[in-house]
Amino acid sequence: MAITDDIIERWAQDAEQGIYHGEAGELTINKAIGRPALYEEAMIPITIRIPKSLEHKIQEQARYTHTKFSQAARTAVILGTEARDKQLT
Repeated sequence: MAITDDIIERWAQDAEQGIYHGEAGELTINKAIGRPALYEEAMIPITIRIPKSLEHKIQEQARYTHTKFSQAARTAVILGTEARDKQLT
C-alpha cells in the first residue's frame, strides 16, 4: 500500500482527535546514539588535583592542538606513561 499525502493528512487529523492507526511496535535504532567512541575500551571518569601551573600548561596545549582540555590531559598522561615504560625496559 502506497502512503500518499492524503493518507498522511487523514492520519494527522485522526491523531489530533486521539485516534491512532496500527499498533505500537518495538523501536529499533540501527545506529549508535551519541558521539563516536574515542577508544575501543570503556572510559571511566576520574578526578585528580593538579597544580594551577600544570592546568595552565594543559590549557595551552589544548589551544595549540585545537582539542579539548580532556583530550590534552589524556595525551599528557599517555605520553608520560609511555616515557616511563621506555625507561623501565
